[in-house]
Amino acid sequence: VCMDYKSEAVLGEECANGRDMGFTGKQAIHPNQVDVIQRTFMPSTDQIERASRIVQGYEHSEQQGKGAYGLDGQAIDLPVYKWALKILKRAEKGGRSTQPAGEPSASA
Repeated sequence: VCMDYKSEAVLGEECANGRDMGFTGKQAIHPNQVDVIQRTFMPSTDQIERASRIVQGYEHSEQQGKGAYGLDGQAIDLPVYKWALKILKRAEKGGRSTQPAGEPSASA
């Protein structure tokens, strides 16, 4: 909780520190804090795109009877796949599109 509810800079720094330590959210004591918190903890476009590629690749690999596979020189296994699913779920809850760039959404 950031008690300095008037300073977006202080709150933003606290949120960024928490995010960098692996936290996915923060409590607010004032409505003015919500936007900064949501912006800071929302997965970035790059994170969403990478998570989407991981999920698609892993599911394709599983359909072929395999498990782990390589993506951009890195091994992608079940724990990484589960992490990517969590990123996409957080993005969806925040109203972000999780469709890979250039692909139409299911509702299109």
